[in-house]
Amino acid sequence: MTAQPSGWENYSSEELRSYITDDAQKATQWADTAPLASAAAHGTIDSMLDELQRRGDLH
Repeated sequence: MTAQPSGWENYSSEELRSYITDDAQKATQWADTAPLASAAAHGTIDSMLDELQRRGDLH
């Protein structure tokens, strides 16, 4: 069975790390005032981390 594409295949690992950092900062800022936006950012971070792990590029 073939794995579903993550949607992050066209991004470099460096780009993903940068986006993860940016989204983590946003999620922290939004935690108290916009919890749904914060949760969405965490979901995006999780999917980017999964892609890095799939590549074997998670440090």
